[in-house]
Amino acid sequence: MTIIELEGLDGTNPLHVLAAFGALLLSDDLDGGGARLGWKKCGGTFKPRIETSTAESDWCRVVAVRLREMGVVASDGAGNTAKKDVSARKTKVKNLTEGLKKLGTELAGEAKKRGLSGAEKKAHGQPRLVSMQQELKAAKQHCEEAEKALSASLGFGMAHLGEIIGVPAQIFRQHAEHALKNDPAAARQLSALASDGCLELEKGKQGNVSPTHYSFSNGASGQELLKDFRALALLCTEERVRHSALLGTAKREDETALNWEPAACRSYAQQWRDPSLEKKEVDVAANALAYVGLGLLTCFPGKRGLEALGFVRRNPGSGFTWPLWDALLPVEVVRATVASLASKSFADNIPAMQARGLLGIQMAARINPNGKRNFFAPSSPRKPSEKRNVFAPSSPRKP
Repeated sequence: MTIIELEGLDGTNPLHVLAAFGALLLSDDLDGGGARLGWKKCGGTFKPRIETSTAESDWCRVVAVRLREMGVVASDGAGNTAKKDVSARKTKVKNLTEGLKKLGTELAGEAKKRGLSGAEKKAHGQPRLVSMQQELKAAKQHCEEAEKALSASLGFGMAHLGEIIGVPAQIFRQHAEHALKNDPAAARQLSALASDGCLELEKGKQGNVSPTHYSFSNGASGQELLKDFRALALLCTEERVRHSALLGTAKREDETALNWEPAACRSYAQQWRDPSLEKKEVDVAANALAYVGLGLLTCFPGKRGLEALGFVRRNPGSGFTWPLWDALLPVEVVRATVASLASKSFADNIPAMQARGLLGIQMAARINPNGKRNFFAPSSPRKPSEKRNVFAPSSPRKP
């Protein structure tokens, strides 16, 4: 076995932590099981270490090859046509939904002006209303058919549901069933993306699976999590993986990020010029690895909707909470350690945490400064709260 020091990744950066999880999962797949992940403290941060049977001289190459394979779609030609069809049909559904709402308001106003009430008020404009409702129902059905065609054109990979996670539950089940029979890695990833036990409640989206709390790219500003990962994965080369994961000298490129790095949040108030005019600075390999790392954080139906391992929801604020540990641990134990942070009996027991070899606990809050999409704020160390099952910021020392 070889221990590979991932010096380019920082244990206090949520993007890099997810990338370390991705490195573990890919190494485990390549080894056929048995890969391990640990952390070592380096000054004010933590660096991940991977134990794998793959030689360090080969690791970057085989990881890059695997990432590119994950980004390949079944048919680019058919996919491009299907994408345009889905976009057009979604636009039609949106316009009809807004039109139906506007028509209802107009009819209510007309009925009021005419002094209608009871059955007359209810019957007023009913043919127009029913006609538009039927048109909207047909448009939704056509949209679902287009999404099925898009999904079929992309294939059955780990990021091939469509452009974003929120697809009809039937499509998600189809991919999950295929993955369970043919692709364990894709099945693992799907279990962290959504659950057909949690569907969207928002008007116009009923029947679609609800995205995980980690999905920060759901179509806002042209960012789409699954499509963007596939594009990033295809760009991964041995050199990009080496400079990103091993050396920390990755060239920042003008690509679309997945918004998990705190630096991806470029609010206008924090810039001396319009950030929309600036080129994006994206670590391609780190983002691609991070998407794979999401597969470690299984999601599941909870009391408040979809929950996911490692994502702590508290009042006020929510965020990604992760442990840092010394020992080299296999995938199953890493997943269990992340999950244990949600347990009050463990989170409030400092001796138990120390006995398990934890070096620290970090949390990156989820923020939405522009009201359009989510980002992670820079992380901070956490300590157990004595009153609640949450992690409170460490109190500064008094001078």
